Formats: sequence, C-alpha cells, structure tokens
Amino acid sequence: MFAALASFRSTPARYARFYSSTLKSASAEFDQEAIASKLGFSIRTPGILQQALTHKSFKHDTVPSNERLEYLGQRVLTLLVTEHQATNASNAEQLKAAVDEKLDHDRLKSKLETLGLDKGLQYHLPKEGSKVPAKAMTAFVGAIYQDNGMEATRKFVKKYLLN
Repeated sequence: MFAALASFRSTPARYARFYSSTLKSASAEFDQEAIASKLGFSIRTPGILQQALTHKSFKHDTVPSNERLEYLGQRVLTLLVTEHQATNASNAEQLKAAVDEKLDHDRLKSKLETLGLDKGLQYHLPKEGSKVPAKAMTAFVGAIYQDNGMEATRKFVKKYLLN
C-alpha cells in the first residue's frame, strides 16, 4: 500500500494542470458603482456585480460564487433574446438559430470584454479559454435582473447584447 502511495506522489504529471493553473483576481481598477452607472443602472445590493463575475473556483467556498446568478441570468437572457428575435423569424427553426447565435459563448465573452467586465472576473482554473467569461456575462444579466427587475434588464440586454 505504501508503494502505491509513493508511486502516486512521484507522478506529479497527473496533476500538472493544477500546478500550471490560472488564478485571476479582479483588477484594482474594477469599480462596480462606476460600471453600473456607465451601463445605465444602479446597484441596490452591495457586491452583487462582483459576485456575478466570481466563478466557484475562486477561493472555493470562501466567497459567494456566480452559479445562482448565472442560472437566473441564462433564463432571463434566453427569454429576452427570444422575445426580441421572434418578430424577425418566420418559423421555429429560424427563431432557434437566431437565439443560439445571440447566446453563443464566444459572442457573450466578446461582449463581456467590450463592456470592460473582464476586469472584474475572478477564477482559478487549469487553463484559459474556458466558458467562464460567457457564463459570467449571463450571471451579470442575472444580477441586473435580481437587483433592478425586468425593465432595467431588458434595457441593458437591448442596448449592449442584442446589437
């Protein structure tokens, strides 16, 4: 049994991905109030925008993560995008394609970066290029919805995500 443990310890290559993982904390220049003001809404719940941009891998179980907000945001974003695209689609297949295009992970990641929200992202993952930025964008939508309601969320989505 001890030989097996020694063998396990002597093969760090199995865990090399953790040794070379990426730890990203929010930039010191990330100001939630300024971001909210720039994007046209107010913050009622302190820290909600930072929570929206914090992946569960960041300081696991010691800071609130964006999982719940991401779940909420995905549903709200899907509804709003579907609502917007429904007038342009002549059938369900076209509608689904149009909605999928607007909710594409690469597109949402690009929108997150364009809005400067990537400065607030926090995660600790084995590699770059994950879906974390896109999921953070949907969590950000969830945070707006939770904190400001549907009309503020609709305005944000229409102005920044549907163009």
